[in-house]
Amino acid sequence: MMKPVTPHAIYSDIKSMLITFAISIATGLICQYLSLPAPFLLGSLFGVWFIGGAVAPVRASLGMPRWFHIPVVLGLGTLIGGNFGPDIFSQMNSWAATVIAMVAATILATLAGLFFLIRIRKYDFTLAFLGCIPGGQAEVIVISRDLVDKDYVVALFHLVRVALVLCSAPLILALMQGHDAVQASNATLLAMPSLFALPLGTLLTFAAMSIIALPVARFVRLPMPHLIGPLALSSALHISGLVDIPRISEFVILAQLTIGGAVGVRREGCGVNGAGNFGPV
Repeated sequence: MMKPVTPHAIYSDIKSMLITFAISIATGLICQYLSLPAPFLLGSLFGVWFIGGAVAPVRASLGMPRWFHIPVVLGLGTLIGGNFGPDIFSQMNSWAATVIAMVAATILATLAGLFFLIRIRKYDFTLAFLGCIPGGQAEVIVISRDLVDKDYVVALFHLVRVALVLCSAPLILALMQGHDAVQASNATLLAMPSLFALPLGTLLTFAAMSIIALPVARFVRLPMPHLIGPLALSSALHISGLVDIPRISEFVILAQLTIGGAVGVRREGCGVNGAGNFGPV
């Protein structure tokens, strides 16, 4: 349940957010100095998780408010949509095999999880399916409250999955392509256009797309509307050639700090009611 919007609640949210960001930025800079992959993402996740677990007074003060988390995800979806351009259809043959492999791997992983939970752990089918189904973290958790008694088990499954994906993806990059790929990836982040170097019209377009996408996504009942909505709208406009928004360096770093810090808070069970005052997206 979200806290009532009062001056005290807003002050508490801002205080928790600033403490979380202070830890996230410090550990992110350390990871960047050590040339680790996705330094601000991994740094914020592990920094908040470990420091929150080790220092009880800090653990009680950590949190990532939902009113801040959602706009960051909206903007991130818009920037991801910018990866698609008018030439995407000519490139489809090059990544069709990857998409097919991803779908097949997702189906196999889900079936393997169902087999393990039902046959080995003796879970009820509904509980096992809700815990195994990929994506739709917020929607699945909300649905589970009406379908199973142990909805907290479903939430734990999805929390662990998100943490593993966030941690493993950059590490797999380092393992498969070596240290040079990690340095190139980190250099690409810093080489992105700065927020202060972009025209005002580009920034206003970016903000407008992010804001408009959410009510549209909810109206058409898209899953994960905070992410899929702006991603779909941005992709459509970029493919049509109507807009061209580059990745914004400061916002990408902010998104990494926010997502990593939020997952770190959830992993440690910090904040209000053991889950922070933010909700899943």
